[in-house]
Amino acid sequence: GPNGAGKSTMLKAVTGQITVREGRVTVAGRDLRGLRPRDVVASGVAYVPQESWVFNATLRENILFGKPYKKALYDKAIRVAQMASDMEQLADGDNTEIGEKGVNLSGGQRQRLAIARAVYSDADVYLFDDPLSALDAKVARKVFDECIRGHLGSKTVILVTNRVEFVSGDSDQVVLMSDGKIGAKGTFDWMRANSDEFATMMEGIGSTEEQ
Repeated sequence: GPNGAGKSTMLKAVTGQITVREGRVTVAGRDLRGLRPRDVVASGVAYVPQESWVFNATLRENILFGKPYKKALYDKAIRVAQMASDMEQLADGDNTEIGEKGVNLSGGQRQRLAIARAVYSDADVYLFDDPLSALDAKVARKVFDECIRGHLGSKTVILVTNRVEFVSGDSDQVVLMSDGKIGAKGTFDWMRANSDEFATMMEGIGSTEEQ
């Protein structure tokens, strides 16, 4: 859905950050009320908010987030989050001290750090709130293909996005948000055939990734 359609609000309802007036929201059988943006993993759920949370410590410590260091998983998280080149550019690699709120990192670097942190958590369910918005088209495509579709392909993933080039037949279900409500939902093929708004959004997406 477009900006302001209610995508992030829906995800905040899932994570319990806003009050649900009616009904009950559970993820993996657990009520997640009160989950904070800094709570990367709660009950097997990894959450990556739009504004990535970074604390004053080394890059590695930000990714491990208190968990023990496992080289194979750590290297994998770095690779699929497309952070390898960043490590090479930083003076002390992953031992570089990250300033308060990640002031010495770009917005894209902070977002990829948050993605690497989530991958390293090895959770069962992943909630991504538009994690590709701060990345350029080529990097976003690599993160989507190698991380979300690739490494996390066997996991349950809810991906919030307004970049329709990342909505495909690989999705089990597509939910279109409109004016704060679910406008339509179904498989990718069903949505293209039955939702005029979705079909219109899908037109001309090839040029988006070539820019």
